[in-house]
Amino acid sequence: MNKFLLSVIIPTHKRNKKLKKIINQLMRQCPLGIKIEIIIIGEIYKNSGFFFKNLTKKKNIKIKVLKVKKNSNAIKRNTGIENAKGKYLILLDDDCLPDQKFLKDYLSLFKKINDNEILCGSVRYLSSKIKIENFTCYRQSRHFINVNNFISKKNTLPASNIVTMNMGMKNSKLLEKTKYFHKDFGGYGFEDYEFGFRLIKNGFIFLPSKPTVYHLDDRDYRSYMNKIYFLSRYSVISLKKINYQSWENTIYFKIENNFFVNFFSKNKLIYSLIETTEKLIEFTERNIFLYLPKLYRFGIFLSYCRGYYDRKGLTKYKNYDWYK
Repeated sequence: MNKFLLSVIIPTHKRNKKLKKIINQLMRQCPLGIKIEIIIIGEIYKNSGFFFKNLTKKKNIKIKVLKVKKNSNAIKRNTGIENAKGKYLILLDDDCLPDQKFLKDYLSLFKKINDNEILCGSVRYLSSKIKIENFTCYRQSRHFINVNNFISKKNTLPASNIVTMNMGMKNSKLLEKTKYFHKDFGGYGFEDYEFGFRLIKNGFIFLPSKPTVYHLDDRDYRSYMNKIYFLSRYSVISLKKINYQSWENTIYFKIENNFFVNFFSKNKLIYSLIETTEKLIEFTERNIFLYLPKLYRFGIFLSYCRGYYDRKGLTKYKNYDWYK
C-alpha cells in the first residue's frame, strides 16, 4: 500500500525563491484528507534543506530534499521517481507555479486513467517585462491550454508536444519497466522528447489536460536562441547515440537533410543572413506593436542552423552558455 496518495517531484538548480512560491501554493490547496510528499532534487543553496523541511508543519505534507550534483534533469527526475512513495506522480519544473485548482484537477483526473496513460497539463505564461511581451505571446502559442477538466482518450499528444514541466501519471510497475528518462542525456536537450517517443512506442499514450501551471520564465529572445543553438550544437549528438530512431522522427533531422540547408552552408552569405535576421527579430522584440510569429520561427530555424554548422566545423561561433 502506498504511504502517500501524491508525490510531487521537482528537479531544481538554485531557484529557492521560485521553489518557495511553488511549495506554498501546493500547501494552500492540499486537502487535509490526503497525504502528499514534495520531493525536491538537485543543487540548492546552503542551508536550504533545513528551510524546506521546516516550511510546513502540516502532518499530511512531507518535504524531502535529495541532493544531486550533476545538473541533468533526466537524472534528477529519475531520482525523484525512484524515491517516490505516492500512488500518483506529478512532475513539475522549478519555475512552474501551479494555479489554485492544480491538485484538485489532477486528483479528479487520476481516477480516470490507466497505467499506460499519462497526463500533460496546460502551460500559461506570465510576463513582467514589456520588452519580451511579443516573444512571450509566441511561446504561449506553442502550448495547448485545456479549459475544461475532462480528457478525451482519442486526443493524444505526439512525443514532440508532451509537457514534462507539468505531467501526471500512476506510480505503476508498468511505468517502472520503462526505466524512466535516459540517464545519459546532459544538462539540457531531448530527454523529454526521447522519453515520450520511447513510451509511445511501448504502448503509452499522452493526454492533454487542464491542470495548469504558470511558467515563470522571463527568458528573452536572445537567450532562447542560444538555447536552440546549444540543443543543435551538443544535444543532437546525445540523441543520436541514445535513440537514433527517435532522432529520425524529429523536424531537426529533416532540416539537416534538407538540400538547401546543406547547399547554402557552403556560402558565407548564410552566416551574414543569420546575424542580420537575429538582429531584426531582436528589434521587433523591443517594439510592442510588431508581433510576427513566422519571423520567430525563422529565427529559431536559423539558430538551429548556426549550431549545426558549428557541429560540422563549417563555422566558428563562440560557444553560448544559455544557462547564464
